[in-house]
Amino acid sequence: MKEDGFAWWKQRFAQMGHYFDAFRIDHILGFFRIWSIPRDAVEGILGYFVPALPVQKTEFATRGIAFDHERFTKPFINDAVIREIFGDQPAA
Repeated sequence: MKEDGFAWWKQRFAQMGHYFDAFRIDHILGFFRIWSIPRDAVEGILGYFVPALPVQKTEFATRGIAFDHERFTKPFINDAVIREIFGDQPAA
């Protein structure tokens, strides 16, 4: 990315600037789905996801990455993860 002057990032932020006054870039989720909150909202619960620039499956192939739909589109939360976070608490 450095070789092309970070063109992808510049395009990404320019496009996002058409829709948002401010945006977070502190975690990866923000690059794929954006939580938009109405300007007059008091709480974030009134927000909604706004699609960002989509990534096409062909972009993976051109970079030599096999697209595994299940792995790339499903959250990785399983019983082991739940137990690690919450322990063996009984279901409510």
